[in-house]
Amino acid sequence: MSRRVAVLTGDVVRSSEATTAGGTLLARRIEAAGREAAEAFPGAGMTPVDVYRGDGWQVALERPRLALRVALFLRCRLRQGEDGVDTRVSIGIGPVEHLPKRRVSRGDGPAFRLSGRGLEEMDPRRLMAWAEEPAVPAADPLFALLDAVTGRWTARQCLAVAGALQGWSQERIGSAWTPAPIAQPTVGGHLESASWRAVEAALDFFEARERE
Repeated sequence: MSRRVAVLTGDVVRSSEATTAGGTLLARRIEAAGREAAEAFPGAGMTPVDVYRGDGWQVALERPRLALRVALFLRCRLRQGEDGVDTRVSIGIGPVEHLPKRRVSRGDGPAFRLSGRGLEEMDPRRLMAWAEEPAVPAADPLFALLDAVTGRWTARQCLAVAGALQGWSQERIGSAWTPAPIAQPTVGGHLESASWRAVEAALDFFEARERE
C-alpha cells in the first residue's frame, strides 16, 4: 500500500454531441482539459488523463485535497462549448497498490475501487460523487447540493468559475476572457449567478478535511 491518493473516474454526458470524428475529437477534448488542469494546479501531482472507450476517463492526484477543485475545473473546461457536453465524476480517496505513470486506468487499490464503484452506482440524475474509507457522512448531501448548483452553469459561468477555481481575481478573469476581455463587474455577475460563494464554501469544507 502507498500513501493516500485521489482517483477521479468519469464518463461524458451527451458524448454523442462531440464524437463527430469517431470519438477522436471528444478524447482530445478530455485530454486537453486534463493538461490545462495539470498546468492550473501544479501542486496536485496529476497523472495524465487516461481516456478509454471514447468517453470514459480516469486520472489520479497525489494530493487528495485538490480533487474536488480539479474535478470542477475539468467539468468547466468541457462545458465551455455550446454543445451541452458535461462529465460525471466520481472521486475515490484512499491508498493504492499500483499507480501507473501514464495509463492510470490500469491501476489498482482501494482508491481505484472506491472511485470506479462510485461511478457505477451513481444515480443517473447525479453528476458527482465522493467516497473514502472511513465513509464521510456529509459526502452525499454535500455533493447533491453541488449537483444542483453546477448542473445549471452556462458556458460563460463555467469560464468565470474556471478562473475563480485557480484563485484568480475578477480583473484577471476578465482580462483573460475569450474571445475578448470583459469588464470586472460582468465577471462578478457571472460568478454571482453561478453561486460561486456557495461552491467555494463546499471547496473549503472538502479541502479542510483532506489537508495533509
